[in-house]
Amino acid sequence: MLNDPLAPIRRELQEFLPSQRLIKAFEALFSLVPSSIVVNDLDSGNAISIGNECLAAIASMNSILRYIESAPEYTIPQVIGVDAVNFNLNPVVAPVVGQSKYDKTNDSLQITHLSSVKELVGLVSYARCNNGTGSTINPFKCVYSTGVTDVGYPDIALFQADGGDPVTSVVGLTAQSITNGSEGRVVSFGLLQGVDTSSFSIGDILYADPSTPGDLTTTKPTAPNVAVQIGMVVKDDASDGWIFVNPITVPQPSYGAFSRTTDTSPALINTAYPIEFANTQISSGIVIGVTPSQFIFSNKGLYDVTINFQLYSSSTALKNVWFWIRKNGSDVSNSATLVSIETNSQYISVSQEHTVSVVPTDYIEVMWAADSTAVTLDAVASTAFSPAAPSCKVMINQVQQ
Repeated sequence: MLNDPLAPIRRELQEFLPSQRLIKAFEALFSLVPSSIVVNDLDSGNAISIGNECLAAIASMNSILRYIESAPEYTIPQVIGVDAVNFNLNPVVAPVVGQSKYDKTNDSLQITHLSSVKELVGLVSYARCNNGTGSTINPFKCVYSTGVTDVGYPDIALFQADGGDPVTSVVGLTAQSITNGSEGRVVSFGLLQGVDTSSFSIGDILYADPSTPGDLTTTKPTAPNVAVQIGMVVKDDASDGWIFVNPITVPQPSYGAFSRTTDTSPALINTAYPIEFANTQISSGIVIGVTPSQFIFSNKGLYDVTINFQLYSSSTALKNVWFWIRKNGSDVSNSATLVSIETNSQYISVSQEHTVSVVPTDYIEVMWAADSTAVTLDAVASTAFSPAAPSCKVMINQVQQ
């Protein structure tokens, strides 16, 4: 009796067969071949019978081979139901794009994206953004959204905390270099790793820099700049520093301080005149318009307006003076104040406070009138012991957004 070798197992077939279709076909072939043949005591009848069995097996094998040539390619299903996937807790393979593996240091699943950006599942959140600035945006830069692309990704640009860029549009820190016209990842929350934090210390709070777009600073900016906290340094290293990114983008209230430093008198009695201003001490979201009597608002909300007038009388006659405000060219109801002055060479100070509700592009004006031309909004020069006194000062502060 002759014993044939044992049929190869599937793992052995996988070493030289490229598809599941061929593996199944070869398993069928081996099932047709007898595992042993008895060769002793053969007579002519037995020989003919065994020969016929062999011929039948060969014919079957030939049919299977023809089927293999004509059968459609077997495709492994793209979706496979499994109960769980167990990852090696101590992987030694280098990260490659599209790979997932367990990161023991951070106790997280690590996914490697294009440009070798590594995502730690559960520890970091990314936003995929488009750079349309015309220049490359480097890694570890603070960016904000300037719009949306046709496919729904935010357009980004370097953020500067000087009050010019919208605070509420800050996205986070870039995790990679993003060339112009390309898309890349921005860390909006969680750990940003692999950056140079050698100029900082562990525990430093990082703010968007008001001087250099995209940079960070440990010095909290003050008005007229805006304080936008971006994150905190959690690892100090020149090449593998870590930042915990958590942008705090609280809308900043608008404000402004303005003054007039020259004299003005009414040309005609009982005639309304807007007071013009040329000096801005500090402002954010409010500007003096092309028409210098207009204070123009960029943001809607409720505002407190405080005005101080310095009046000078140049005669002993009784003089009545009115002050009020206008909004978008119309008088604000019940906003007027009346004051009387009669002593020659007398100064008096008058204050007003108003509350106005505005929307973007609304403007207000400070108005005045008098029944005499012998009265002046008078600016006083500085002395050896006192600074100058403006003829009119306006303070505007947003009290509700």
